[in-house]
Amino acid sequence: MREKLFEELKALVPEALPDIDTAKMTMTSNFKEDLGLDSLNMVVLAVAIENKYGFRFDATPKMDTVSDLIDYILPRIPQPSTPAGTGTAPQAESGTPTGEAEETPAVRLVRSAKIIHIVASALLLLSGIFVCIWGGYTTVVQWLVGAIFILMGAASMLGYFSNDLYRLAFNHDLAIGAFSVIFGGMCWLLPYDTTTLTYAVCIYVILDGFTKLQVAIEAKTFGMQRWHFMLGTAILVVGMGIVAFIILICRAEPRLLTGLALSVDGAENIWNTVYTVKVKAGRAVRHD
Repeated sequence: MREKLFEELKALVPEALPDIDTAKMTMTSNFKEDLGLDSLNMVVLAVAIENKYGFRFDATPKMDTVSDLIDYILPRIPQPSTPAGTGTAPQAESGTPTGEAEETPAVRLVRSAKIIHIVASALLLLSGIFVCIWGGYTTVVQWLVGAIFILMGAASMLGYFSNDLYRLAFNHDLAIGAFSVIFGGMCWLLPYDTTTLTYAVCIYVILDGFTKLQVAIEAKTFGMQRWHFMLGTAILVVGMGIVAFIILICRAEPRLLTGLALSVDGAENIWNTVYTVKVKAGRAVRHD
């Protein structure tokens, strides 16, 4: 069984990580020193293994070599069984041939969360542009902003509970998603109030910007090449939100800056979601 699992892993590694050469991979190969896997590669490989074998890794399993990984996997997967009196394994009841890839519900959830989050972020960007051009808030605008924030919050929370490949983009979105839904509900339920709405928008932009700062720092740890861009846009969003908030405290009308902050935050959310939410390795393989 160990040899069979080793051969499956040897085929799975280049499937999930095309840049990794497994030609000289052995049981004693060290993932970092011999195969050149960094921390991000290990996350991608772990998710691919989860999707293939149908279990979840512990938070911090210690696996330095291929043999360590096999020792970790073996107790967590069903062992093959052969019906008595036959020499062949049972066929899949669904009629799907052994080894055929099929998309798992978890992958569909991640894809749905990604699409909804991108759409909501695009609407957030457009709402910021609308505020800049229109000249201020009205009751209708307040309702529209509320609807967008509810959609944005729902997408964030859906993403938090999904199993995206890098587990990075939605990792801190539960709190910001809940805040967005609450704020959107307030826009619908409370009387029209420009000052309160602007305060809430500024607070959201600042909180979301700080969340993206944390994502950028974690992206650096994962080894993502474009973490500098993520960090720069996050700093820009936080700065614009803070300046708009200060202007509002000084009894001025930061309409233009608030609208720009919303637009930049929406654009940043689109970029972060597209770049860090991956479902490429999200296909399960039947093992009957």
